[in-house]
Amino acid sequence: MTWPVPWPALARQLIISRRSKACIAALFPALWLLSALPCTRIAKKDGGPDRLPSHHSSTAISFSSTSTRFGNAKGLFHAMTINYWLMKSEPNTFSIDDLAAQPDQTTCWEGVRNYQARNMLRDDIHVGDRVLFYHSACKVPAVVGTAVVSKSGYPDPFQFDRKSKYFDEKSDPENPRWYLVDIKLEKKFDRPVTLAELRERAGLSGMVLLQKGSRLSVQPVKKKEFETIEKLASKPA
Repeated sequence: MTWPVPWPALARQLIISRRSKACIAALFPALWLLSALPCTRIAKKDGGPDRLPSHHSSTAISFSSTSTRFGNAKGLFHAMTINYWLMKSEPNTFSIDDLAAQPDQTTCWEGVRNYQARNMLRDDIHVGDRVLFYHSACKVPAVVGTAVVSKSGYPDPFQFDRKSKYFDEKSDPENPRWYLVDIKLEKKFDRPVTLAELRERAGLSGMVLLQKGSRLSVQPVKKKEFETIEKLASKPA
């Protein structure tokens, strides 16, 4: 005696199985993101003073995300946040007016040769972050405007250019040593906010820029500090 094959029951079981797999597949990215959140890298090394960027017009090359295991998940998480930074440039080399004159008012921030700053450019600075543009090594150092990050960290191409002063013969194209980001001009201040003025403002005493021995050309800034400087720029000196 043969038993009839229960085709309807088998079909229902197959559908349920496929739905379960689909649910698991849909939940996997969220679980991956949650597992990645505690894995933020903290830069601790300091390789010495930076070379300040000469800034050529940005030329797009292939995007390279952070090489950490959870790089993509961290990028998704960062899309929900905005961080704040200060970037120094010598005005006789590349000023905020030079940035304004670039195509689409955008440039790459090349030439950083300090490991702590490199780590921030590679791992921590992302599209949408806001930047204080700071004129340094000049008669009146000052914050002169703001910019926004338009492209997250990718290998600095000048490290492989033998004709560039930023060439690094020890950097391996398979494992680049130096990174940069692209920034786009947001606003040039109506008046500069000078270093002396920053020092006089009690609420800014904790700024990295104002600490003894602070030499990095890329520095983190707190949101409140950033907003305070924007307000100062809108008031008469």
